[in-house]
Amino acid sequence: MKFHASIDDTEHGQDIASLWRWVIADPDLRDISVRREVRAQEVGRMNGSFDAIVAVTSQAIAFGNLLLAYVTWRAAVRGARESGVTVAIEIDGRLVELSGLSDQQIQNLVSGLQGRERIE
Repeated sequence: MKFHASIDDTEHGQDIASLWRWVIADPDLRDISVRREVRAQEVGRMNGSFDAIVAVTSQAIAFGNLLLAYVTWRAAVRGARESGVTVAIEIDGRLVELSGLSDQQIQNLVSGLQGRERIE
């Protein structure tokens, strides 16, 4: 299972940096492989410090913890500004964008991953 958070402009560059700090500080996510991906700076354009966060795990419970951390982070930054971060997950070759889902829909997805109900 793969979690991918990215930013395509510098206006919301602090949001992706904030999500990165949130994820690496979470003790429940220690068993997940998380890395930053840096895109080369384009001529005449200032890029943020990095553009993407990629996390990969084969454990549904760990992946569920990652999704819950994302929901918590999103709620924390929502009061200050709308996040410009695009988040998608890949499960069994299917890509689902989370950015447009409600917190409850993401929590239902987590429950499905953790075996409490079926994912549809």
